Amino acid sequence: MKTFLIVYSPTNNITELQARIRSLGDSFFFMDNHCLLSVQDDTMTAKQVFERLEGESKLNSIFVSAISTNVERGYWGSMSRDFWDWISAHQSNI
Repeated sequence: MKTFLIVYSPTNNITELQARIRSLGDSFFFMDNHCLLSVQDDTMTAKQVFERLEGESKLNSIFVSAISTNVERGYWGSMSRDFWDWISAHQSNI
């Protein structure tokens, strides 16, 4: 399992973009334009996620980054309980 952080501009077609994100794996949307995406394919890259999200349309201002969901790998913060529950359910063993 691999997790990505996706940040996108609200100028994109949000309904279509969120549907494409959901089609790639388990997702958690937060802060109006952020998403965590968990995919089964450990070899998938941020570029591949971007290309699948873009499809035939051109996206405005989108950022995709692979992240670690392991506390010891460097994440911390103050977020909703739902956010931390999602992270816990998708923790990698890396």
